Amino acid sequence: MKDSNLHLSGLILAFSILLSIAAVPSAFAQTMGQGYMGADFMRGGMHGEQFGHMDERFMGFGGHTLLELSSMFGVPVEDIIADLGLPADTDPGMTIAEIEAESGVSVDMTANYMAFHMRNIPASVSKRGLVDLRQQALQGMRTYGQTEGLNFMMQGMSAYGNYTTFSFDESGEISNFAVSGDLLFDSVKVSDFDFINQEIYGASAVYTGSSSIISLYDCPQASLQVRALAAKNVVFDLAEDVRASLEAEDADEVVLIKISKNNFEGYIIASRDYLEGDDGGDGTAEVAAEIRGETVTVNLVRDSRLVFRAVPMLPQQHQTLFRYSENWTYMHDRINRGIAGGNVGAEISIRNRGQSVSMMNYTPVSVRVKETARNRIVLGVSSELEDGQVVTVNLDRETMDLTYPERIRMWHDGTQIRRAASIDELFAGNPKPLCYLMYDNETATMAMYIPRFSEREIIIDLGPESAENETSPGNETVENGEETEEEGEDEETDSGEKSEETEETESDEGKTTPGFEVLFSIGGLGAASFRKLRK
Repeated sequence: MKDSNLHLSGLILAFSILLSIAAVPSAFAQTMGQGYMGADFMRGGMHGEQFGHMDERFMGFGGHTLLELSSMFGVPVEDIIADLGLPADTDPGMTIAEIEAESGVSVDMTANYMAFHMRNIPASVSKRGLVDLRQQALQGMRTYGQTEGLNFMMQGMSAYGNYTTFSFDESGEISNFAVSGDLLFDSVKVSDFDFINQEIYGASAVYTGSSSIISLYDCPQASLQVRALAAKNVVFDLAEDVRASLEAEDADEVVLIKISKNNFEGYIIASRDYLEGDDGGDGTAEVAAEIRGETVTVNLVRDSRLVFRAVPMLPQQHQTLFRYSENWTYMHDRINRGIAGGNVGAEISIRNRGQSVSMMNYTPVSVRVKETARNRIVLGVSSELEDGQVVTVNLDRETMDLTYPERIRMWHDGTQIRRAASIDELFAGNPKPLCYLMYDNETATMAMYIPRFSEREIIIDLGPESAENETSPGNETVENGEETEEEGEDEETDSGEKSEETEETESDEGKTTPGFEVLFSIGGLGAASFRKLRK
């Protein structure tokens, strides 16, 4: 057993190292703009005194001691010291101003931390006001941490992303999990975690245990994933005003639980790893879930996975304020079910004119970001899977002009992909590539079905105002935005040659964006490690 654990530790360590290589380099994060919120808005709530109009405890904040803050806000002194990265022997009787002078942790940084983590909430602060306060505190912490875009800023064991924030404990507990400032889960606990190591880089945070991996991502979907090598229980303690409802628990061992808070929607998705064909080592064991009051318990079996995925939106708008359209929620519900069934290979979010990227894998599908520019994205997609897979891309208006969504085009190895009338068509086993696009709240989510693999080049660009006689990146004429049957047949027989031609053209005509020639294969590496261990 000891040798087996050592083998797993080695595999997982290699997996974590590769993950850190795959993440977007932090140098990019340091050069990004403030995204959707301008610097003035971001800084508007980051000074501690400015919270005083909502909560008088922030007036004269620098004169309070750590002990006084702990009593007033209900946050343990040891948590404040650890999360702010202060020395363990810091005197709790010191004032916050004295701590700033001695350690460099500013009064405003401490105020933002308390605003985000406070547990003792005065009657004068409404629920809406609390969300506003937390959102501004979150952005204030990121500003003081000098980090921007899709990536995590770390303070002790707490991670602050543009979308996702949380704290982690080596026992396998995630606490204070929030999306865009809205607290969704007081805690998420993975049983028998047995912590080995952690890798936090860019928009990815991976925590490795002896028989499970916890991954969190700073992205519009605010994804949280658990991969189980052995039977596990994952317990979610819901935050105030958060509701859970069981949407599906069927014979295919797929569990869907809807998580809602006012207008917010997200889903807990649990299923076996469809690449593992056995019964999980126990013919009676099943992936199952139970909801009791404010607690959701998901039972995972060996070689199964759990994903929490939010319906994406812009970060500066609180999740509970935005009302999703019916078509938007249906599309993402279908994607959620595709993830559960192993039909969605990867999701990528691109922000800030292509300078900010977050990548998630659900199956062994690798995505290589070859080029990013305003109104043009070039991806390389590959996999050893025989079955077709759906890859989704989430873009903002800074990266792609979304004024006329109908002008957005998607290309598969130089041939324009036909746009489906319904997201359901992408999961119907079509022999040719298909795409589907939905636009809502100044963001666009596009899904692409890739029927066969090798290395495929996917291009997303913006067509001219008139769709007639458009010319593809491979100089193939496409009439009225539709490929002909003849062109489709050419794609099937000559796709390899077209791919080579495209690569030559790219090499001759222009350089790709620096730092993005990286391979993302997070989910595939995890699944491969599990299979090797079992052998």
